[in-house]
Amino acid sequence: MVFAASAQPAPVTLTVSGTIPILADGDTPAAVRRAAHIADGYFPGTNDPEQLSQLIKDVGVEAAKYGREPEEIQIHAIFSEFNNPIPAAERMAAQGVSRAMLPAFVFAGPGGLDRMAEFGESVVKPLAGD
Repeated sequence: MVFAASAQPAPVTLTVSGTIPILADGDTPAAVRRAAHIADGYFPGTNDPEQLSQLIKDVGVEAAKYGREPEEIQIHAIFSEFNNPIPAAERMAAQGVSRAMLPAFVFAGPGGLDRMAEFGESVVKPLAGD
């Protein structure tokens, strides 16, 4: 039996391989293996710098076991050091983090959009080189 299916609008392809990117998360050995084996991105789910470094290294080691280059897997991490954000962001970049995820509650409430704009101007823009 053959079935036909279509989707409108057509899905967007966002990876080099032409597939929708897969993001794996977790900090267990199984999560690290899963990310290394099938994911385009990995979200360790920790804001501890040492644990983050170790998990990134672990994903790289596991990726090599699957014949993958560690750089193929984008690292997504929680950004939580708002008291000294530029050194924290620079450290995360040096660790291999390609995307920092900001908790929404930091910008919640009155003045939230202003705080977000200030963060963009004082942290994101200088580090992006704009």
